[in-house]
Amino acid sequence: MKESLFHHPAMNMIRESIRRDWWRQWIAALILLGISVVGVYWFFGSNTLLVALSLSMVLIALVLVNQLWQNASPDHHPLFQILREEPERIIWVYGMATQWMPFGIEVQKSGLLYIKLIDGKDFCLSLPHDKLKLVSRTLRRVLPQAVFGYNPERAEQYRVDPKGLLEE
Repeated sequence: MKESLFHHPAMNMIRESIRRDWWRQWIAALILLGISVVGVYWFFGSNTLLVALSLSMVLIALVLVNQLWQNASPDHHPLFQILREEPERIIWVYGMATQWMPFGIEVQKSGLLYIKLIDGKDFCLSLPHDKLKLVSRTLRRVLPQAVFGYNPERAEQYRVDPKGLLEE
């Protein structure tokens, strides 16, 4: 992929989506760590089983914090690594815009961009609904082998045999 495309505004939107997701995971890991440390303190000396459970939660939280720390930069995210080194692994890209309309009053619009890989793995990015087309058009220039757009036939083909999408 051309390095200049990595500085395109659409790629910056992908970075921002990854960064938002990273912060949400960071907050969840810290909450887990805090609750588990409080559990160790609270149950220490009174309930060995709950102390052991809390200590295992501390360990899990520390592993999560370590993984998040290592992947702090969006450019080190697996999606960007694939875009740089193995773009041919991406075979299907589509966006979905959703509206939340209780009682017919539009409250919120959001967009999700799905990026499907040939090995069955995928990425889901939260983007502003009005920027989905811009990001898709940019990715279309970067990924000429990929199929763009959603339809039920493609979903079924991807479920059965992801490589079959390449023949479209």
